[in-house]
Amino acid sequence: MDRLKKLGALMLLSGVFAASAVAQSVSVVLNDGTLKKFGADYIKEMTIQEGEPEAPLLQMDEIVLSPYGYGNVTLVMKNTETNTVFSCDLYGPEDAVFLHAGQYPAKENGDSFYMSYNKEYTYVETGDVRKGILSGRVDIANDGPTYTIEAALALEDNTGFRCQYVGKLPRYTPYIEMELAQASYNENPMEKGEFYVKMNDRDWALDLAIDFRADASATVLPAGTYTYSTEKTPGTFSEGSYLNTYSPYAAAKMAEGSTVTVAEEGGVYTLTLDLVLDDGRRAALTYVGAIAGTPSFKGEEVTPDLVYTVSSAAYNSNQPREKGEFYVKMNDQNWTFEMAIDFFADPSATLLPAGTYVYATENKPGTFSSKSYLDIYSPSYAGCKMKEGSVITVTEDGENRTLDMLLLLDDGRLAKVTFTGLIEGTPAFKN
Repeated sequence: MDRLKKLGALMLLSGVFAASAVAQSVSVVLNDGTLKKFGADYIKEMTIQEGEPEAPLLQMDEIVLSPYGYGNVTLVMKNTETNTVFSCDLYGPEDAVFLHAGQYPAKENGDSFYMSYNKEYTYVETGDVRKGILSGRVDIANDGPTYTIEAALALEDNTGFRCQYVGKLPRYTPYIEMELAQASYNENPMEKGEFYVKMNDRDWALDLAIDFRADASATVLPAGTYTYSTEKTPGTFSEGSYLNTYSPYAAAKMAEGSTVTVAEEGGVYTLTLDLVLDDGRRAALTYVGAIAGTPSFKGEEVTPDLVYTVSSAAYNSNQPREKGEFYVKMNDQNWTFEMAIDFFADPSATLLPAGTYVYATENKPGTFSSKSYLDIYSPSYAGCKMKEGSVITVTEDGENRTLDMLLLLDDGRLAKVTFTGLIEGTPAFKN
């Protein structure tokens, strides 16, 4: 009976192909009842095959992210038991500062939301065998800080591959969770009751500052809960606060809903930061330890550790400088010290102009740079550099200049240095 059935099927197919020579088409009825027609003139034979079994889903237990900016990030996921690695080179939105949810199909190129075919970055590797991909996609979803990343691929040897990672990301995430390693007060004089605290993690993956506002009678940051506000009232922190992340670089401000809880016992602070950032990210950060430095406030008399008067000042014209750069060397009559200040002013200036100059690492008008130094020879040698918070005021009286310098030194001392007179020499600039 089975043989008869098979013979009948063969006769039916023969009839189809015989008819196709006349009708020039083959009709196929699909499981859903729809009719499909195919041209018979290019059909040589018809076979029915079982579908290839779907590749098993491999759970990946490790993930490393390498963001490069402009939305490009390479994900490397690994199953440690089988030593299988899946690496994919993804492109999200150009302004992305975290891994966006969505579908990333394999493409040669595109505007956003795709996976590159480049075998250097997109491949499956088991042991020493690396395979590129023919097609496929990566699907990314997140529920809060937990990501689900799934890949379904056809590899270059015509095999299938599927994998999944579920968990938090170590970086490049909209939910930043981190323990901070350092905290310090900004030593610039602040308004009474204002405490500007800078912080960073151990690896400098991020740094931030919180501009706390407390009661005007406070001399150090008081315990309490602070909320983000532009009102600058006690119990708030202001829009002067920021958070910077690196690789890729992203600068963010805080937004409404941000809170910082401050606890203190015996000089040891516990800061719990729950921050809403203006670029859509959240940050849950903690710091435990002392806050370095001593707050200072405007209107208070500051007693310097060192007081010097310069007797001789000259422009260093041995080498041409950038336009607007004035490198001034100074010393006292007995050479108990010598120093140099690397001023930056407007590029049109030919002599050091009057104004207020602050220490900065960016060479912009109104600053002096890290090339500045103060070498002390007596009573003992000390080579010092300036740091943030140093301020120099320059006033003019004809050709003479008065320099009032209040310098925060890298050894923790405060130096007050003054000069009045003619700065000798002529500045030289690059063409």
